Amino acid sequence: MAGIITQQDINNYKDQINKNGVGGAISVYQSLQNKGYTYAGWAGGVASGKTVTGQAALNFMAASSGKTFSESQLNNIRIDMANSYLNSLEKKLMMGVGKLQKMFHSKICVTFMKVFLRIMASISIIGLWSIR
Repeated sequence: MAGIITQQDINNYKDQINKNGVGGAISVYQSLQNKGYTYAGWAGGVASGKTVTGQAALNFMAASSGKTFSESQLNNIRIDMANSYLNSLEKKLMMGVGKLQKMFHSKICVTFMKVFLRIMASISIIGLWSIR
């Protein structure tokens, strides 16, 4: 079972990402993975770009969009992914009683990652999403 996360934890995680960028995102993912949130392990691979799954996700995004992303663009995507994950946890927390202790089912985690990457890639193709 996943460890308990409170709103204060999420606020601290968001601050860490805002202050430290991708490095903060990687630290947040490591912390969440240590608490039993398995999606964070996969997402941490994307953020670091140093795992097989992370490389596969980055290659998928580039191949499906037909674009080559700069390191700066990738870092912005990585930060957006981390903040989106925290927003998802926050929404789940709001539906509860102030503490989150349920993990996302692994299929939901995989689907979230695939859908998010597809949306990022497809939007960038048609030019509606401006990569910072």
